[in-house]
Amino acid sequence: MTLSRVMRYMWISMAVCVLVGCATVEKDWQAARTGDSIPSYETFLSEHPESPVSTQARTRLEQLYSERDWDQARKAHTIPEYEAFLQKHPNSEHASKALALVEELRARRDWAETRTSSNVSNVEAFLRNHPDSEYSEQARSLLEKLDAERAWTEAQSEDTVSGYEAFLTKYPNSVNASKAHEKLKQMSARIEWEKIKHSTNIPDFESYLRAYGGSKFFDKALSRLKLLWSDEDKWNAVIQTDTIDAYESFLSHYPQSPYASVAQSRIAEYKADVSGRDIVDALENNRVEVKTRGSGIQSVSVEIRRRVQRPLRVTIPVGTYFVAQGSSQNMVSRKGISVVLDDDEWRTLSVDAACANRPKEVPEPGDRFQIQLSPHQDELKRLMPVLEEARASFGVEQAAVWIVTDDADYADLGSLVQTPLFQPSGGTRMIQEFEAARALQILDSAGIDVTNKAIWRDRDTIVSRLENGPLKDWLKHKAD
Repeated sequence: MTLSRVMRYMWISMAVCVLVGCATVEKDWQAARTGDSIPSYETFLSEHPESPVSTQARTRLEQLYSERDWDQARKAHTIPEYEAFLQKHPNSEHASKALALVEELRARRDWAETRTSSNVSNVEAFLRNHPDSEYSEQARSLLEKLDAERAWTEAQSEDTVSGYEAFLTKYPNSVNASKAHEKLKQMSARIEWEKIKHSTNIPDFESYLRAYGGSKFFDKALSRLKLLWSDEDKWNAVIQTDTIDAYESFLSHYPQSPYASVAQSRIAEYKADVSGRDIVDALENNRVEVKTRGSGIQSVSVEIRRRVQRPLRVTIPVGTYFVAQGSSQNMVSRKGISVVLDDDEWRTLSVDAACANRPKEVPEPGDRFQIQLSPHQDELKRLMPVLEEARASFGVEQAAVWIVTDDADYADLGSLVQTPLFQPSGGTRMIQEFEAARALQILDSAGIDVTNKAIWRDRDTIVSRLENGPLKDWLKHKAD
């Protein structure tokens, strides 16, 4: 056999083998596809791992594995089964469904543990972990319920009108809302009763009975209303008379009457009017009307008239403050004065006063004042009698007052000057070293601690300019 013949024979043999092999792969592939099962594809791939259709076979085999494992997971329907499926087949067409079912089962498990909880933190944690689950709405309702229960406990502990009102504003549909409304009604009934229980106004009690029927104060309100009805005519007769004797007679005959406390109050007012009220008290209790106006640097003009139909004594005590309505100085009374108002005519009083705001203008007749107690009332009350007893000059009086009301130092006291009648400006300082030292001595005699006043820092200057004598000796001794 020649070489050419041998080669030809080999090529023919190889072609036959290829054709036979291809035929076998094709046959096995068709068999695997016909079977379309895990075993058929596993057999094919074990026999033909490198065939042209092996990739296709593996893809189909993975699909069959995925379907088999998915069926098993669905039958088990547990979190571990779905998690195992996802670990094996993360890219499966069932992966998103598996993830959703894991979340659904976790939410169901967590809700079963949370639904009976009374812990707000547990419910909040559930909503953070499962914000869109089928149980989210129930969880939110439970959270609101728990919040409302906590708020109700706090409202009960606080037990105030504002506490219950705040609870109802935030939780109007709470199971405790009706209890909160009832609490508010009870508290309102008590508050209103406290307002009217001493009243002698019949409509007050009629309105109360209509508004708070069934309250624990209902019977008390009804009893007082009946007493008012029974005593009304007798009380009206006393009011018409309006004398101490009439009120005292009523009290002696009807000590348990609802009008008894009013009668006692009227007697006290009557006695206070007769014995004397200071002008601030008289104004606050609407006993008088007053007009005030400026009258220079040493007095205030006061017009006064009574508002009650009985004799009224009014005093303007030392230290009464006249507060300027404009830019002029406030004034403070240096001496007390009293007046009896026994008719309805205006009375005009001139009240000795001193300026109390050093830097401002001297009051003019057109300036008006409001009357009130001085913030330095205690010191002024101690000072003024001592000033009067000492018969101090006007400069000494004004210096003493400014030291109390303005805490003035020696330079401040220099603002008071005496200007000649035809001199348009300038003038002579009225409070010199002597007046300042004498004011300090009088203040000290009145029991006022001058060492705490601003002028005490100027003591050495004042001492150095004083003439020798008892006043200088006193100030040096006080300074040592």
